[in-house]
Amino acid sequence: MNVVRTTFFLVILCLGIADRARAEWSVVRSPTLSTLRAVYFLDDERGWIVGSRGNWLTTADGGKNWQLQKSFTQDTIVDVYFTDANNGWVLCERDVYSSGKNALSYLRRTTDGGKNWESVDLDSGRDRLVRFAFSKDGYGTALGEGGALWQMLDDRVNWKRTPLPVKFLMLGGWFVDSFNGVLVGGAGTTLFTTDAGVEWAFGTSDKTVQTRLNDVVFIDAKRGWAVGAQGTILSTVNGGRSWKVEPSIVSEELLAVCFASSGFGVAVGDQGHVLETSGTNPQWTRVNSGVQAKLHDVAATSDTVVAVGFGGTILLRRETEKGRR
Repeated sequence: MNVVRTTFFLVILCLGIADRARAEWSVVRSPTLSTLRAVYFLDDERGWIVGSRGNWLTTADGGKNWQLQKSFTQDTIVDVYFTDANNGWVLCERDVYSSGKNALSYLRRTTDGGKNWESVDLDSGRDRLVRFAFSKDGYGTALGEGGALWQMLDDRVNWKRTPLPVKFLMLGGWFVDSFNGVLVGGAGTTLFTTDAGVEWAFGTSDKTVQTRLNDVVFIDAKRGWAVGAQGTILSTVNGGRSWKVEPSIVSEELLAVCFASSGFGVAVGDQGHVLETSGTNPQWTRVNSGVQAKLHDVAATSDTVVAVGFGGTILLRRETEKGRR
């Protein structure tokens, strides 16, 4: 009987160790308690985090340490993108109750690595923009409520509003190159373009999807994933023209998804939920993140994944620490 109990205890212990080894997420010391809304990495070492009250953070060591930078606005910074170490963009949002006649959303750009930021007027009125989508060659798109879509002009400074065939809130976008892109948003909407956004067509799904889709990512020109409310996960193998609904393993909302260049994928969302997948195990599995905070965004380099969220939460997972599976 003692042998049985001992064996049972060892099995449980091993399972617990295996679960921790599979998760291996660590909480990184954060210099702020403000909600962090977006994270972006330029390469394996240099990254940026932005959030409420004009908070923006930088790292030069792959996300192990973050420094709070001098604020250039007290508005919420909802997204960030850098084309190189010097040239970057942020998308900002004014409080709807105190914005007055000012536009709800506006852009700022830097050409000196963030030392100085120049305002770029969108003349966006009451458009509320929530997310960037940049192509690899640096052409930008900003999307948001009511099917709002703003695209960067050829001068790479000014932007113009372009029409979409929907009036839903659009929340996520991805451009695999300057011409081919996918947008996702309210009521399970998926759109794709092959002509740099001159025309958009609706994607189809193998099952009816009416839940909000919050984010989308592609690992090449054909294969991509979208995530959303009620734990929704969609996948495509033809550039977003058609989607397959994957089995849901959580019921809480998933807000962001990314893939490391190694093929390791992560989705994050409400209540600190973290889902993972890999080339060797294409099924999504839930892991213990160690936090209960809402996670708003996630980004990856070749060997690092960083998730950010409520209360200044920063989570780090390094491929080199856990070993490749």
